[in-house]
Amino acid sequence: MFAGDLAACRTGVELDRQVRLLPGLVGTDTIIIGEVHKPAPGSAGPATLKASDDPVGFFDAEAQEAFGRLWHQQPVVVRHFAGFAPRAMKVSDFLSDRRWRRTEVYNDCYGKRLGLTWEIAAQIRCEPEVIACAALQRANRDFDERDRTLLDAITPHMRAAYARLEVAARRERSAALLERGLEQRGEPAVLVDRAGAILAAGPRARSILADWFGRRGRAAALPSEVEAWRASERRSPAPAVLDLARFGRRLRLSLVPGQDEDVILLSERRAGPADPDTLTRCLPISHREAEVLALLARGMMNAAIADDLGISPHTVSRHVERIYAKLGVHNRAGAIAATHDALDD
Repeated sequence: MFAGDLAACRTGVELDRQVRLLPGLVGTDTIIIGEVHKPAPGSAGPATLKASDDPVGFFDAEAQEAFGRLWHQQPVVVRHFAGFAPRAMKVSDFLSDRRWRRTEVYNDCYGKRLGLTWEIAAQIRCEPEVIACAALQRANRDFDERDRTLLDAITPHMRAAYARLEVAARRERSAALLERGLEQRGEPAVLVDRAGAILAAGPRARSILADWFGRRGRAAALPSEVEAWRASERRSPAPAVLDLARFGRRLRLSLVPGQDEDVILLSERRAGPADPDTLTRCLPISHREAEVLALLARGMMNAAIADDLGISPHTVSRHVERIYAKLGVHNRAGAIAATHDALDD
């Protein structure tokens, strides 16, 4: 009956309401449903507890602050962060009554503040930096194996219900993020998850990726160059933009980061022919070098440039080397990008 009611929940509110019936089934004083977010790697800051504000699982601000500082003294929480826990676990699985009562986390969060002594917790979700669980507490007696068996029978149904709602919520966030990205620019977009896997991309977006990175068909992941840029920039406070140039074309990638998914907007255009006189005014190069650069920006090779200008390929090579040095670039793509930037300015 309880499992069926969990499966019938369609919203987070319905699910929380159903899970709060657990104290009546197991025979407990309170239940706390929440997530513990571990401090960032290398950080000395506290953990973050996101617990229910409902009186059934009351955990006030001072108790949450203390828990954030002392979470590493709570043995069940420590074990949950170590990996998937198939069975419910009790504090007494790890510490005797005497040792538990002597911990700071007991005195600041459980005993003196809440009047609770014993706890059993079922793990609902486990990630490297976040755990979610349903923790049940009693004041006067510990939980026994019958209690654990009952909770173990219910836990898979809780996990399935929470996972189902999380998938639905993620889809809604993805749709909203993609819509926000498209509204901003009205350009082709790619939706990716935190690992860089492509979740959604229209035909035009996939065509651009294929043309620029040789990825035909429905590629499952971003090109390595794009993924390296996205991974390094998604936490940057400034808008992240990646500009690429190739043979008279320019591609700009703009990152719209989200909580679990990101949108990458793609803007492609062809540059008009470069005017040597304009390049001479905009760049620190001679007029002859500007003539060479203008042809180079059209995708012409050294031999074709030499034939067009009536000079030797060796002379063209020397001009190209001087252009690279003056513009501070190392290859044709860099020189073309500098050309386009000059024309845009």
